[in-house]
Amino acid sequence: MKRLLFIILALSLLFVSCENARQKEAFAAREGVCLEVGGTTVFSRSWDNCQYAFNRDRRTFRAQDDDMTDYFSVQFKNLPLYVGEEIKASVKWTEYRGMGQKINVTLQVLRIEGDKVWLREPNGQIALTVRVLE
Repeated sequence: MKRLLFIILALSLLFVSCENARQKEAFAAREGVCLEVGGTTVFSRSWDNCQYAFNRDRRTFRAQDDDMTDYFSVQFKNLPLYVGEEIKASVKWTEYRGMGQKINVTLQVLRIEGDKVWLREPNGQIALTVRVLE
């Protein structure tokens, strides 16, 4: 009986691990600026179809609609530099219920392409793309 429970537990962990890897790969393949919270996309636009700002001194990024009703902002403890790096950040966003935020999350850098960076919390709760502009 214990052996059967161990096998079921091991297979469950393997399935969750594979699913997490697939979600990570799918997010890293996305294009455009976006924020996902709990697997739900709360902000998604093409790079040319929204306003965004970056402040290197304050280590902040903000993306918003033209009318500024939908947005998300990120304040990094340190700027992302390389793939695989883990950094701390605080994220705020608008959603249908009002505002949401997550403070002091650990984000892993999944992909860097030019000034664009894809980041994701290891447990998959927060995933976002930003531009680190000069």
